Amino acid sequence: MISYVKAHWRGELSLGRSFWLNWVALYLALMLAMVAGGQVITSRLYDYPCLVLLVLVFVWGAVGILRAAWHLLHSPVTPVRKALAAAAIVIVVLAVVLTGGDFAILLRILTK
Repeated sequence: MISYVKAHWRGELSLGRSFWLNWVALYLALMLAMVAGGQVITSRLYDYPCLVLLVLVFVWGAVGILRAAWHLLHSPVTPVRKALAAAAIVIVVLAVVLTGGDFAILLRILTK
């Protein structure tokens, strides 16, 4: 498991797996689990570790995708795969910019 986490972080996994499985699916599953847990656990002590875990998974996913895409851009692959890599970079950068603001808002709400 740790070797898989490291391989993703280094960008050694395929771009598709990194994007769809390690970022989109894992992030959505984590969000659903946290919302479900939040319905049962109403303590603020639940919110802080959840936010930290969410940020860690988000950053881990983004870094792995960016590195996998970077490797594709600098390797001898088809123009279509290079275009997909470039699109993935754009999507991740947009997601980081848009979600970073949301994380900051959540942190402000939780610290009130």
